[in-house]
Amino acid sequence: MPTHGSSDRALVSVIVPCYNQSAEALRRTLDSVVAQSYRPLELLVVDDGSKIPHAGIAAHYAEATVPMQWLRVESNSGVANARNEGLLAARGDYFAFLDAGDWWMPTKLSRQMALFGQSASNIGMVYCGVTRKNRNTGKQSNRWPTIAGDLLEPLLIRQVVTGSASAVVIRREVYESVGGFATDREIPEDRDYWLRIAQAGWQTGYINELLAGIDIESLSRSSDPVEKSKSYAVFLDKYSDLLTARGLNSAAWLHYHLAIARKHLAKREIIRGLTRAAGGIARYPGGILKLARVSVSGIWRRIAPGSRPK
Repeated sequence: MPTHGSSDRALVSVIVPCYNQSAEALRRTLDSVVAQSYRPLELLVVDDGSKIPHAGIAAHYAEATVPMQWLRVESNSGVANARNEGLLAARGDYFAFLDAGDWWMPTKLSRQMALFGQSASNIGMVYCGVTRKNRNTGKQSNRWPTIAGDLLEPLLIRQVVTGSASAVVIRREVYESVGGFATDREIPEDRDYWLRIAQAGWQTGYINELLAGIDIESLSRSSDPVEKSKSYAVFLDKYSDLLTARGLNSAAWLHYHLAIARKHLAKREIIRGLTRAAGGIARYPGGILKLARVSVSGIWRRIAPGSRPK
């Protein structure tokens, strides 16, 4: 396990993939980086073959206090590949991800980097709580972090890292040990990456504050039950041997059915949702206790004394 990597004034590379975002959305994201209380930073904006020109936005930040690189992928290849292009060009000791349209609170990086500085060198990743906002409907919700340490088994069962990549900072050594994001568009690239980090032996910490904002679109892949079903199944198939070795097959597949059921219910597809949930429970009854154990552990962390900031 690597032991190098002090966080004291270490350079943080912020990687922002973008594709056809409006000027307003992209500026919201970039402004939140420039407003960070932490320094030093570098910002890498990776245009993933957008049809909307961003030259005017780049010119707007020419005099910004954060050095910026504007990279371009000639044809749209997906957010995972765009992040990987940013990782290849990054010079920092730590890498922070921020998807275009999302935003950070001004103290996000300061709080996360302070935790790195206070933690053992095997803490390879730090995430935070997020506010998810759907600008189409005006609805928003908060997602608080619940699980730290070894995330291997929790991630095999469900996505336990709140929000998206916009909540996460990793050490450079993590990238050097596991490589970049999987570029298969069928797989949930964030969860897959966090799992590979845990597989490599890295531990995870979190800041128990809402420090990132996630812009959720009503028709995004994460909200579509059909697309979510496909990506979940691809993920579980990829890690089928590991699930079997850990005795987690039933719990993971039960959660898969319950998660898809929730997506249907959220869209008021009541019959589909209840049918999916009932089918999952009937097929994987052995997963109930293991799935409950992970859920109760997370709930306890949320209600335990001192679990939330005063």
